[in-house]
Amino acid sequence: MDNKNIHKDKSSTKASKDKIRTRKSEKKSSKDMPSNGSGKFKPAILINEKRCLNLLDDLPVIIYEIDPDGYFVFVNNSIELLDYKPADLIGKHFSIIIHPDDLAFVSRSSVLPQFKGKITGDKKAPKLFDERRTGRRSTRGLEIRLIPKGWEKDQEKSEKKTGLLTLHGEVTSSGHYDAPVDSDIKQFLGTVGIIRDLTEKMEAEAEIKRLSSAMDQSIDGVAIFRFDLVISYANEAFSKMHSFENEELLDSKISKLYNKENEQKLDEVLNLTRQNGSWKGEFLNFRKDGTSFPTFISTTLLKDNKGKSIEILMVCRDITEWKKAEEQIRNALTEKELLLKEIHHRTKNNLQVISSLLKLQAGYIENESVLEVFTETRNRIKSMSLVHEKLYRSEDLAVIDFENYIKSLASQLFASFVINSSKIRFQVEAKNVFLGIDTAIPCGLIINELVSNALKHAFPNNMDGVISIELTSKGKEDYAMLIQDNGMGFPKDIDFKNTASLGLQIVNTLVKQLKGSIEIGSCNSFKMGGFKSAIKDTNKKNECKGTAFLIKFKRIQYTDGRKQNA
Repeated sequence: MDNKNIHKDKSSTKASKDKIRTRKSEKKSSKDMPSNGSGKFKPAILINEKRCLNLLDDLPVIIYEIDPDGYFVFVNNSIELLDYKPADLIGKHFSIIIHPDDLAFVSRSSVLPQFKGKITGDKKAPKLFDERRTGRRSTRGLEIRLIPKGWEKDQEKSEKKTGLLTLHGEVTSSGHYDAPVDSDIKQFLGTVGIIRDLTEKMEAEAEIKRLSSAMDQSIDGVAIFRFDLVISYANEAFSKMHSFENEELLDSKISKLYNKENEQKLDEVLNLTRQNGSWKGEFLNFRKDGTSFPTFISTTLLKDNKGKSIEILMVCRDITEWKKAEEQIRNALTEKELLLKEIHHRTKNNLQVISSLLKLQAGYIENESVLEVFTETRNRIKSMSLVHEKLYRSEDLAVIDFENYIKSLASQLFASFVINSSKIRFQVEAKNVFLGIDTAIPCGLIINELVSNALKHAFPNNMDGVISIELTSKGKEDYAMLIQDNGMGFPKDIDFKNTASLGLQIVNTLVKQLKGSIEIGSCNSFKMGGFKSAIKDTNKKNECKGTAFLIKFKRIQYTDGRKQNA
């Protein structure tokens, strides 16, 4: 379709159309058409013609007829795909529906030089209505872009329209004549053809191509195999990680990548995939040379559009480097744990040395008050030393079982004050409470001070009694600790927050360090959710005035913002 044909003058176009109409009228003369003898056409013929036209209009493909110069003579209703009505195109040139960039595929000026002097058969002549008028050939499978009405205003819309042009007939892209093709005398009347919309097909093909390209470029190995384990697809990464060429894997069994020991496990994996639709986990695969390497694979059941299971998709990742890194991390952690244990062990030993020195020094002190200070200092050091000892012996170096710690600390204090355990009993309720070192040490020191005070002052004159420590967590960060006794009670004339007692000053300072609060009351005066009865087996002779300290605090955070495990 060169410019000469597209822009021919209206008079020649009109003359050409008049000739066609003349030929058609001659062809449909009364002597050529069936008659009922009265000069009228048979109604059945007219009905059949109308029925055929209706059928053409109802077909889901564009059917058209153009005259020898490329102007529309007929087009069915399917042209509405391009936002045209049939009447809009009658008398218009065929090029009106073809994208300008695709005119070169169908125009006489560009197509014919490609075939000059060559024999072109039915399937080799990618021409439309402008091809040479000799020979028996047609245009087939020519893909072109179609443009809808008003495409200049919305070119994005036009790019979404794609078509496949299939022409039928002889010569000039399925031209039709007023005489048989083999006749020496024949006149070319025009071209008929069919246009099928390929938009969805090409979009689907583009999507398949995109997905296929993504799978081919994936760093993970991807393979698809049938239920008989024969591989129907394998991407390059899958072949390379197993040291095979892609052709060597296709149509072979997936089991060739596993040894006999793993074949049974592979069968189990495939059975689980069939049952559950998918599976994932670590596996040991084998290369072509027989060497093994660790992989992480996931399998997925593939189904057709009817929901029938047809194949299995396997995605495989070589985790050799991961395993090496994991082993290095494990070794580093082991070394770190050993180092931390050694640090805690040495810290504990150093604190015990200090405690022993104080004990030796106390042997030379005759002043009772000074001796008491040495004893209290030793107990404080022991409470800190005990934390390091528990961490040293703990499987988790980050936290200690605080209930076990409290019991050990109480035993040390009872031994230090030479307490008869049959006279003063000790109760602990702190199950499943684990504290890190930054929280455990101040809590241990608080317990040391308050239990020491109770042992020294709460039970005069060899009085029976009970000391209770209860610790619970409320949420992941908030804790409450209740330390109480059923002894004589705390003196009413002493403000425990403002006192000269070093022990109570230490307690108040440590509570602030824990960002907590402290309250004082009598025995069993505090009832909190999570605690059981405060004092068990109380001394009936004593009305249980006693002393109770309720301390609420938060888990201490590390300086870098990390929180202790607890």
